[in-house]
Amino acid sequence: MRNTRLYIIGDITQESYLDFTKELHESQSEDIIIELTSDGGCALTAMAFYDRIRSCGKNVTIEARGNVGSAAVLILAAGHIRLMSPNAWVYLHEEQLDGTEAEGLGASLHKASIERVFRLENRWNKLLEDATGTSAEIWEDLNRKITRLDREECLTLGLATGVI
Repeated sequence: MRNTRLYIIGDITQESYLDFTKELHESQSEDIIIELTSDGGCALTAMAFYDRIRSCGKNVTIEARGNVGSAAVLILAAGHIRLMSPNAWVYLHEEQLDGTEAEGLGASLHKASIERVFRLENRWNKLLEDATGTSAEIWEDLNRKITRLDREECLTLGLATGVI
């Protein structure tokens, strides 16, 4: 049977996760190619994508095209094979508190929100380490500043395994 091509284009949301999960479930192919172009979105939803891709029991190739930013970076890392087109870029930044999450909170609740963000970041960096072989500390450093990585840098870091 031929491979199946799926698309993750646009914001990483619960709705995009639901659509993707349905398409993945309906696929009869053992070989899945996912075309990925996204500025990012919800970090927790990206973790759900990561878990779904990693546990689907299929051979998954992800093709990064254009911008793969923020939450979409973890989706790229989920692929067994991760390819980048000549003009693909990866965009990293540290996790941000949702403005409504911190608004009007007392100091102890504000501190708890910040601690949750750091726990999320630590898990995120560990997943990137597991997928790429590059240490969580390096991913943490890259995420602490706004970082744009081209195809060659992604190959060096193990985020990409090849080129399109």
